Amino acid sequence: MDDRLIVDMLAAARLTRLITTDSFPPVKIAREGLLDVVDPDRKRRPKGAEPPALADLLECNWCTGWYVSVGVLAARRWLPGWGWIARALATSMVVGFVATRSEHTRGDLADVADAVDKAGKQLAQVVVPFQGILRDLSGGPSGTWTETPAGWQLRSYEKPEVTDLGNLKES
Repeated sequence: MDDRLIVDMLAAARLTRLITTDSFPPVKIAREGLLDVVDPDRKRRPKGAEPPALADLLECNWCTGWYVSVGVLAARRWLPGWGWIARALATSMVVGFVATRSEHTRGDLADVADAVDKAGKQLAQVVVPFQGILRDLSGGPSGTWTETPAGWQLRSYEKPEVTDLGNLKES
């Protein structure tokens, strides 16, 4: 599988979080200002009441994530230098993910290493199923993925039939 897709997925996740939930002051001020324009009654709306569509778009990870993902894929295709930007966003997402899971540590190296290991396993549970799906769709080695208490695991695996050794790639 192309590693750029994983980088783009993490970049899209980071941008989505930046738009919908981050507290970075310039972004939060811009988001709050936009929400005040598209949903002036949001602070007085009864709990559970449906917000206007544009307000929902600014606050909903699923909604925003769709549009951000389309933008990220378009940037990969048509924006020169996108690779560096995507890698920075992906790195930021992974660092934030690991950091929030290691905040409970006392700073002891073993505790930090354990938190990083746990965060890596949680991140793998998100990425690995996508790798299997994409591999199946791309005609690569396929198998059956199942979710277990330990995470996603490949239950069965079918090696692709190699008819032309010139097309054989190292996994």
